[in-house]
Amino acid sequence: MEEDQVRPFNQDSNQSRSQTWTDSYDFHVSNVSVFPVLWDLNSNTSLALNSTPLFEFSDADNWTTAAPGTAGPEYGEVGAIPYAYKVVLIILYTFTTIAAVCGNSLAIVVFTRGKRSNTDLRPFLINLAAADLIMAIFCIPFTFAYQITGNWVFSEIMCPIVQCCQVVSVAASVSTNTSIGIDRLVAVKFPFRKRVINSYTRLVILGIWIFAGSLGSVPLVTSRTTEVNGKLKCEERWSNHQYELAYGFSISIVTYFLPVTILTVTYTIIGRHLWRHKLPGNADDHRDAVQLKAKRKVSALE
Repeated sequence: MEEDQVRPFNQDSNQSRSQTWTDSYDFHVSNVSVFPVLWDLNSNTSLALNSTPLFEFSDADNWTTAAPGTAGPEYGEVGAIPYAYKVVLIILYTFTTIAAVCGNSLAIVVFTRGKRSNTDLRPFLINLAAADLIMAIFCIPFTFAYQITGNWVFSEIMCPIVQCCQVVSVAASVSTNTSIGIDRLVAVKFPFRKRVINSYTRLVILGIWIFAGSLGSVPLVTSRTTEVNGKLKCEERWSNHQYELAYGFSISIVTYFLPVTILTVTYTIIGRHLWRHKLPGNADDHRDAVQLKAKRKVSALE
């Protein structure tokens, strides 16, 4: 019996560039994360600047999965997006950036100068708007342009700066939301201690930015531009893969799992306390309505 002819694997062929849904390569991601929710932390902690998407577009605009062991926009990396989709994304991201910059800038002005905004939460809300403003100015435009073109068209120094700002803004925003949850818990459960806690608000905000800056210092050192297939890529370069995994795992814990756990616990306690607490004395419809409105106000963080 004649031996079957075995066709050698050729990465330049169309078959290796993309696999259909029925192929054995159903789902392929070149950089697998410790946790799927933050799947790109191992290779790039800062919001997938150097990610290989799960899906790519073929020439006929059909969804296919990216082939393993490939590189460049034609293999599903950044830039491999049809023209029609690019137009839609440009419109959406332009609107998002303008809305984020204007909205957060207006929020900072209102909370800083507004007379009716003199509340205990004002410092935290200003801090939250500042963190989101950093994301809108230093992260969204650069990341979007990089994803659309598939080439880092900015200066080399902007690569580590953008990577750092992404981590700093996310860490500061998440930490501020966590602090707001803890602050609301203290206000509801221990109202007489609230005034003492307020004296440490500035120290808490300072600690938030120190914490965020320490996390962002890592991509500031490790990120650099490298040329791949004639195009510049902005990515992190680690000398030790174990350090990369440890950093990705740490980011997953402190910016996602730990804050989600804290906020779930705090708002569960707040909800149980508010709806179980009743005013002493005889029933009064007007008083009870005012109390119910106050409960909803505290729960909504107004």
